Amino acid sequence: MNVRNLISGLALLFALLAGSATCYRQLVRKEDRPASIILKSFIARFHNWLIPNILGEGTPEELAKQLTEQLNVRDYASAVGLNKQQLRKLVLVMEYARDGRILDLILDGMPEEAYREAYALFGRIVESGFLGSETAN
Repeated sequence: MNVRNLISGLALLFALLAGSATCYRQLVRKEDRPASIILKSFIARFHNWLIPNILGEGTPEELAKQLTEQLNVRDYASAVGLNKQQLRKLVLVMEYARDGRILDLILDGMPEEAYREAYALFGRIVESGFLGSETAN
């Protein structure tokens, strides 16, 4: 049995018990996003770049947990208390990472050695629907 089928079965069970499909969306989202422990390590290594200007205030563990659990960027911003400038910067950095715009990321303060991980991790977060219709413009 593959993981997707297992999650679908569990989601159906949760939906029957809880009376909603929210559990299914949360399980699928978590499967599509990087593991919290991997994000925690990335955030800890590059905290001077990421905290507080991009991800907001909090420990790497707290921020990683919110990135994996919140449905979208607006929910994340609310959970960690981002201001409008931080929210815009987070969206911009994720768009740059998703699009492979390394020069823009470096000009925005990203250490060069962070690029591969930023591209992979933020790209997966964006692909999971995290940004929704949000844009930095």
